[in-house]
Order: sequence, then structure tokens, then C-alpha cells
Amino acid sequence: MARNLHDLDAVRDELGRLERTDTALRTFLTSYRGYLAGVLRASAQRVSHELGVLAQRRRAAGDAAQRTSDLRTQEHESKGRLETLRDEEQAARTDLAALHASHAYRSLRELSERRGTVEALHTAAVAAFTTLRNAHDTEESTAERLAEGSTTSGVGWPNLAQNTGRC
Repeated sequence: MARNLHDLDAVRDELGRLERTDTALRTFLTSYRGYLAGVLRASAQRVSHELGVLAQRRRAAGDAAQRTSDLRTQEHESKGRLETLRDEEQAARTDLAALHASHAYRSLRELSERRGTVEALHTAAVAAFTTLRNAHDTEESTAERLAEGSTTSGVGWPNLAQNTGRC
């Protein structure tokens, strides 16, 4: 029986140790659970933030892909317009060359040259007429002065003849 009592005391001691261990483990696990919850919450927030960044980047990539598609469409349209404009330019150059080579264009150029010649001749004729009129006016003025001079000095002409005859 003593052995049973001794075993009973040992069992009680063991049970007391186990209860203390259980209490210590419960305290530790409660604290550790709080710590792990904080770490898990922080990790979840980082993951949530990174998922938000990923979503933004995916939207930006989608927008960039759309812009790229739009720009490629515009580039294709611009190439088509450029080709059309080049064709139109070539056609215009051909038309211009044909116009320059045409008889009507040469006639127009000759007419323009003739107009220039006529204008130059007209200017020369006006200048010659002005010069002639000035010369005529000068001659008339001189003739009038001579006529006036002869009438005023006409009285003296016979006297001059008489005076010269006496000498």
C-alpha cells in the first residue's frame, strides 16, 4: 500500500507539473496566437496592397495596349493618307509639267513678255513726247521772246541802219 501511496504522490506531483506546464503553454500560446495574428494581419495587408498595385499595373498595361492599338491604327491610316498624298503630288507634278509644255502656256508667257515690251515702249513714248513737248514749249517761248524783242527794238533798227550808213 505504501507503494500505492508513494505512486499516488508521484502521480500528484506529475499531475501538478503537467498542470503548470499546461498553464504555461496556454499563456504562451495565447500570447503567441496574438503575435501570429498581428504578423498575419500585416502580411495580409502587404498582400492586399500588392494586389492593388498589381491591379493598377494590369489596368495600366491594358490602357497601354489600347493606346498602342489606337496608335497602330492611326499609323496605318497615316500611311494610307501619305501614299494618297504622294500619288496626288505626282499627278500634280505631271499636270504642271504638261501645262509648262503646252502651247497655251508658252503663248501666255510670250504674251506676258509682249506686254512688258509694250509697257516699256509706252513709257519710252511718253518720255519722248514729254521731251518733245518741253522742247516745243521752249522753242515757242524763245520765239515769243524774240518776237517781243524785235517789236521793242524794231524802233531802233531803222536808226541803227541810219547810224551805220553815216559812218
